Amino acid sequence: MTTSQNNPETEKIYQFNADINQLMKLIINSVYSDKEIFLRELISNSSDALDKVRYLSITNQDMVKDMPNMEISIVTDKQNNTITIEDTGIGMTKEELINNLGTIAKSGTKQFIKSLTNSTSENNDLKLIGQFGIGFYSVFLVSNNVEVLTKSYDGDEYLWTSDENGFTLKKMEEDKRILKRGTRIVLHLRDSELEFLEEERIKDIVKKHSQFVSYKISLLCEKVEEVPVEDEDEDVENLDEKKENENENEVTIEDVTEEEAKETKTTTETKMEFEVLNKQDPIWIRKKTEVSDEEYNNFYKSISNDWDNPVTRTHFSVEGSTSFKSVLFLPNHSGTDMYSPGKCVNRIKLYVRRVFVLDKCEEVIPEYFHFVTGIVDSDDLSLNVSREILQKNNIINNIRKILVKRIIKMMDELSKNDEEKYQKFYNEYHKNIKWGINEDHANRDKLSKLLRYVSSKSDDKAISLAKYVEDMPKDQKHMYYITGESLKTVKNSPFLETLNKKNYAVLFMTDPIDEYVVQGMKQYDEMKMIDITKGDLNIELTEKEKKKEEEDKKTYDKMCSEVKNILSEYVENVILSKRVVDSPCCISSTEYGWSANMARIMRAQALRDSSMNDIMSAKKIFELNPQHKTIKLLKNKFDNINDGNKGEFANIVRLLYQTCLIVSGFSVIEPEQYSKKVYNLINLGLGDYDDDDDDSEKEDEQQNETQPEEIVIGNDGQQNETQPEEIVIGNDDELEMEGID
Repeated sequence: MTTSQNNPETEKIYQFNADINQLMKLIINSVYSDKEIFLRELISNSSDALDKVRYLSITNQDMVKDMPNMEISIVTDKQNNTITIEDTGIGMTKEELINNLGTIAKSGTKQFIKSLTNSTSENNDLKLIGQFGIGFYSVFLVSNNVEVLTKSYDGDEYLWTSDENGFTLKKMEEDKRILKRGTRIVLHLRDSELEFLEEERIKDIVKKHSQFVSYKISLLCEKVEEVPVEDEDEDVENLDEKKENENENEVTIEDVTEEEAKETKTTTETKMEFEVLNKQDPIWIRKKTEVSDEEYNNFYKSISNDWDNPVTRTHFSVEGSTSFKSVLFLPNHSGTDMYSPGKCVNRIKLYVRRVFVLDKCEEVIPEYFHFVTGIVDSDDLSLNVSREILQKNNIINNIRKILVKRIIKMMDELSKNDEEKYQKFYNEYHKNIKWGINEDHANRDKLSKLLRYVSSKSDDKAISLAKYVEDMPKDQKHMYYITGESLKTVKNSPFLETLNKKNYAVLFMTDPIDEYVVQGMKQYDEMKMIDITKGDLNIELTEKEKKKEEEDKKTYDKMCSEVKNILSEYVENVILSKRVVDSPCCISSTEYGWSANMARIMRAQALRDSSMNDIMSAKKIFELNPQHKTIKLLKNKFDNINDGNKGEFANIVRLLYQTCLIVSGFSVIEPEQYSKKVYNLINLGLGDYDDDDDDSEKEDEQQNETQPEEIVIGNDGQQNETQPEEIVIGNDDELEMEGID
């Protein structure tokens, strides 16, 4: 910068160089997104100055001897369009004025300008964080000219004035000095920014950004009061009138008191008084024992705009390499639009030394905990040039880790202290906990302890995974679960049959996100979690069961191979089932394939990859129950198969497979063909059977008076020449063919 000297003793004029002029334009037009920030910056600077003088006064009481009060005051002048912010802080010397206000950033200015003008991404912007302390220059967002009058406790008083081009530094003469200690800043507002002269506007800004500053912030306000006025002449007339009516009212002159004799009149009077704007004490800096439940609840409502009290809270402070104070709340209920686009935002307010910085601080808390409400106040947190975007450094990461642990601990304590309350909370926010398990690998085990599921043995009551493990039979080695669309669907699933017989409980998972949760968890408390619709159940068999299994395998081996050939387009394998007891068959998935529920979820994805659907959906296993009548009848049909009825056998297998798809939770393949076969069976039960649209063939069939011994649905959909003695459609929707062993 260049200087010119008018009076060597009192005044110097400094001109900003070209780089700083360019930087000033960037500050005014680019760095700050909201003009009201200027007041927050000035109050924050004043608070810092008061902190310094309070700290230094511990060892030097002379600093506060003449000015013990530590406060910040704001005065507006609508006649001159000025705002004055004054504090009784440390003040500045001449050198500090030049270094702190005159040069902005005396090194690296060109590099700063280049980085700011060329930054096109968030990562580039983050490189600027914490490099330049230029908060004071936010004053030029609203003003063209600024005056700074300042005095250190044992130094001279200086007047620093500046526009956007340069500044003047003047030493004040002793007889014109105003301050004992501190700084007074006067902003001459532009005509377009006169809104900041209004009392309510300033009150709103201070309430939003600086209500928890530890020093008193006062605003000079206009107060209108009613003042009583006594009219002596009128008082005498009133007294005479009372004397004249003495006989009528039956009272004596002694009964008329002096107050009754005077009829008071009022008039309005306007005066200026300072009003304290930050009366609310920040509860997070107080001891927990000093804050009542009512104060906590009121504070929660004030920062959340919620009408209800929180379900629980935690109030703590952290000291060490990362120091901060925090109060966090768990809401009692969620909104209907909680997961809607734009609504899933964090509710953590960030303060730095009790100065409000961010309303929705995404950096200090993960997205899945966006419903948690509270504040974080750090004394050593780094900020960017505008104090609007936090620096992503180790401090932020440490705060984030600590907050997550505290939130999980808060939920865990709630579940242990009041399970009923926790269950209500869990019903509202269980998706967020599962979301966290899917995303946060570091805290997956801790979050999994918060899960609650209904099991096949819990009587529709949701239990924890720890409770499930505690109630397991001694011979049970794994945890079992089933996913599905609804509780009713999974309760009636054939996959439960074997496990129910062994008295093993099965967890019912009916949230779509559960599919992703269990894929991420794999195990709980070192116990493997097994989807009963996929892979091997890993159930230990007795010697008798193993022997029976070997015999059945030999008996049905050839039939299973034939069925696999028929269904090769749809299944990966055909085996004898260990899952079902009362059902004839079921369709499972390979261990790494999609379950029926997962296939349903993926089909519902708007941007799904169809090729992936085809690959994963093909990994099905058709499991047959060799102890069921239907499979025994199928085996009998297979043993009597020949070239003439091979197609009939294949058609029966396809019908059985498609029916099993429905029971197992999958979608039917070729639903039109399947429904046609079902309609034919219905017609058969009603005493008629017709599976051909050709009218001529129908007439020929009606003229045939001989009943076949057996009816089989063949490849061509026509009737064959045999029929059982009786066909009955039972309650279990199965066909019982009497007369066939």
